[in-house]
Amino acid sequence: VVRSSVARSLEVWGGLASNSPRWGLLGASPEMNFGMLAVRFSQSIGPAPTRAGVPELEFMVDLIPLVMLSTPYRSARGTGLTCPRADLCVLPQTDTSGRLFPSGSAVGLGFNPAGLTARFRGHRTVSPSVGFVVGGLYFDRQVPTTRASRFNFTASAEFGVRIGPPDRQGVTLMYRFHHLSN
Repeated sequence: VVRSSVARSLEVWGGLASNSPRWGLLGASPEMNFGMLAVRFSQSIGPAPTRAGVPELEFMVDLIPLVMLSTPYRSARGTGLTCPRADLCVLPQTDTSGRLFPSGSAVGLGFNPAGLTARFRGHRTVSPSVGFVVGGLYFDRQVPTTRASRFNFTASAEFGVRIGPPDRQGVTLMYRFHHLSN
């Protein structure tokens, strides 16, 4: 993270999720792997807070030149086959290579045009943050099933901490809950 005196920053970041859980509304595609590499531009909104406990707000935009999603599930809808999993109506994965992104995995790119982060204690060496980002991803094939779409809207909730002097480079550690529309 590089910060200037006008509270702008440029970040290069990446993330990896392996073996996604199956939590119903919060996730119904178990054992899928997802990875992305992105560049983020952030800009402070308004003046720096003057009261303790008031967060600094930042607007952010992400350019995502690389996204990977493990092999899409084969849909059983419309094939005349019995749905072994009623919630997704997909056939079991056939790849047993054990690789995160086996042959046939989806590759794409994306853009998150709107994000907002609240950074607490931004004037300190350790500053926690919480944020929300929306955007879209476009893949080279339909995901997460073979009957879905190539384009997916996304929404993410982020919780993290920035470590480093506020006027210098630092490191941000973040947990991100990332949702794909399909």
